[in-house]
Amino acid sequence: MPFVYTLRLLSYVCAIADEGSITAAAERLTISQPSLTRQVRDLERRLGVALLDRTPRGVTLTAAGDVFVARAADILRSVDNLDAEVRAVARGHAGRLRIGFVGSAINGPLGPAIARLRSELPEVELQLRESFDDMSLMAEIKAGDLDLAVHRLPIRAPELLSIPWAQEPLSVFLPDNSPLAADTGPLASEALRNLDLVMWPRESAPQAYDEVMAIYQDLGAVPHCVATAHTVQAILALVAARVGAALMAQSYRSLRRVGVRTRPLADYHVTHFITIANGNRSAVLERCLTILQRHQARHLTASATSPPWKPPTM
Repeated sequence: MPFVYTLRLLSYVCAIADEGSITAAAERLTISQPSLTRQVRDLERRLGVALLDRTPRGVTLTAAGDVFVARAADILRSVDNLDAEVRAVARGHAGRLRIGFVGSAINGPLGPAIARLRSELPEVELQLRESFDDMSLMAEIKAGDLDLAVHRLPIRAPELLSIPWAQEPLSVFLPDNSPLAADTGPLASEALRNLDLVMWPRESAPQAYDEVMAIYQDLGAVPHCVATAHTVQAILALVAARVGAALMAQSYRSLRRVGVRTRPLADYHVTHFITIANGNRSAVLERCLTILQRHQARHLTASATSPPWKPPTM
């Protein structure tokens, strides 16, 4: 049966190493010198090695004793820190937070919000992961692999809590030689009728694709798609190459592609949702949601049908 170390025994050996004397260590520990000597000798006998070199002037550590004291001191420090760490996690000041997101979120409102999370929760380990598939994010929330997701696709599932968080204009990304690029103000949707479009394939971005189709359905028209691409960078490259225009979230302006001009599309916006698992009562998640609410209050594009978002009651 393996020998079971007690924290008290570890502290005894460390005290002897600090004092350089069993007698002085016994006085510091308020135990009798014979009792301390007996316990240390019993420990050495069980280990089969000497931890102390005993001389008339006191004791020094053997090589094995050096290793023992170094590890024992690490263990005792960890135990001393345990209470503080547990309380910090319980208050939401420490722990781990796993956030999944889509590209338009991190280029838009989520980017500054992450900076705020890092500033206000410096002891929290943030694990951040991009996804190109909203449904994959939802599966990871359900499986417990993510704590929170920021995404575009509205979700309705009994095991998930999904709430609108932030809105931004849907914008038209135009080649710099387009007559429409001469202005920077909002563009009326009627102007879309005669545009050549670069679009996402529906299988790679169903929400973005369906948003474009809904706009054209409102117009009673059909989009003239001249090219498709699976990434924002490729779409912007095609726009810069003057192949066509693209309809995307305004936040992608932050990529500053040369040869591309941007105008917000009047009366249309993109909504980002926050989703968590129902029943997730993590204190660090609650603090995160509160910080996201404050950030959203500064950056939300309000509308009559979108009341201010509030974090769920945990």
